[in-house]
Amino acid sequence: MSGSSRRWAYRVQSIPNSVQNTAAAKRFLKQLFRANNISTDFAIRTLSPSLNTDRHKTAIVTIDVADPASPTKLFNRASATWKIPLPRLGEDAVQQGSEIEDEVPESVSIDDKFLGFTVLSAPKPEYHKQDIIIIHGLGNGHAYGSFKERGSEHMWLLDNLKKDCPSARILTYGYDSKLEESNSFQTLEDLTIAFVKSLQVVREQDFSATHIPKPIIFLAHSLGGLILKRAMIHMNRPGAPSSYHETRLATSGIIFFAVPHQGLDTSFVRAIVHNQVNEDLINELRPNSPLLLDMRRDFNDAFPFRDSTIVYVYETKKSPTAQKSAFGKWEMNGPEVVLVDKDSATAGRHWENEPHHILSVNANHSDIVKFGDNDEDYVRVRSQLRGILSESEGTIRNRFPRALVRSMRNVAWHAGSDLADSTISVNDALSPALSEDAQETRPIHQDRDFQAHPAIGLASHEAYGFGRFTYPSMHESP
Repeated sequence: MSGSSRRWAYRVQSIPNSVQNTAAAKRFLKQLFRANNISTDFAIRTLSPSLNTDRHKTAIVTIDVADPASPTKLFNRASATWKIPLPRLGEDAVQQGSEIEDEVPESVSIDDKFLGFTVLSAPKPEYHKQDIIIIHGLGNGHAYGSFKERGSEHMWLLDNLKKDCPSARILTYGYDSKLEESNSFQTLEDLTIAFVKSLQVVREQDFSATHIPKPIIFLAHSLGGLILKRAMIHMNRPGAPSSYHETRLATSGIIFFAVPHQGLDTSFVRAIVHNQVNEDLINELRPNSPLLLDMRRDFNDAFPFRDSTIVYVYETKKSPTAQKSAFGKWEMNGPEVVLVDKDSATAGRHWENEPHHILSVNANHSDIVKFGDNDEDYVRVRSQLRGILSESEGTIRNRFPRALVRSMRNVAWHAGSDLADSTISVNDALSPALSEDAQETRPIHQDRDFQAHPAIGLASHEAYGFGRFTYPSMHESP
């Protein structure tokens, strides 16, 4: 493949679990393609367990877009996902010594949208200590392509982060952020609700498999950061499920990349979205919009933890704006502007005003998350991330005393008792686990901080945002 060739990434899902490694995955897909009269050269970038099932794996493959046999040319381009039926495969399709399981999917699915969650890498279960979740930004943002070095196949989430953070499962989240000719009228709230619902599915196994949830570290770019902030607010609302609060409390750190906390220069897209259904979303992002101002205040309430590190990364180069070409196509070669200025990108919680909370990257708004190999900006970001990872388990352990977590789990096996209606309101008893300004947390000490029914020894779960809590039955243990 020539160095000038451009390769496109595809996500291949529902690969049988017996396909053990990337070499076996290549053999499997070659035979599958051959059985469907597809002849194309491809590279396997990664092979990881699929989410919420131990029967399938997901691969990311790259194919030269000039290849006449690429999926975009072989299948109906209007379709979001292409299905390839699974024939009975020979033994050479899988790693020697293994067999295709009896329960295999009817087909594998291939897509290039990467919507929802995708596992980029996952350590073995015994080494899995944290989740790193990456959310892309606005304007044709992509859960894979947005993080690939411009003009290169280097993708730092795979080629660097996977090796530098071996104890973390690395996931990306994709959503529709298309600007031109968009038929989506999703608002920021719509995007947030979809993200929160998907996030709960991803974390579902963690909720049920361990007493203390694995820490989450979020890396969020541009609009993705606003979705994350709104998600924290959403998960803190009265009456939210306990799993929402558990996810919020399990968040040990965030790195915001050029997130427009106080708005962005929307001039670069106004013409593109004019009279389109997505124009309202762009209006929500204008500087100092009421929505963003409210979000700044509400996020401080939803995420008041001083023991969670947030790093604010800002751009130091101007970005080209959009203008129409002679052929009527929008191209990003117009006058350059600063899309998210430093003040907006670093507008954090009120105590986060020290230099160690902010970091500059010498790139424009799009390239701020497109690190290259041996990139000094990446090295600085990695240093911040490693600091968060090193403290993450202790931070989350302090927020989830084992007794409190067991009490939360008991809701699942609640069988009814004289304690069923026992609730404690935050208005009646606010735990000293939060300081007076509700901005600083410390570990809960069961005997000192809580007074409740002696059978449990726990009181106000609302102190950590669990809302009104119904005590479980004591007739059996989980």
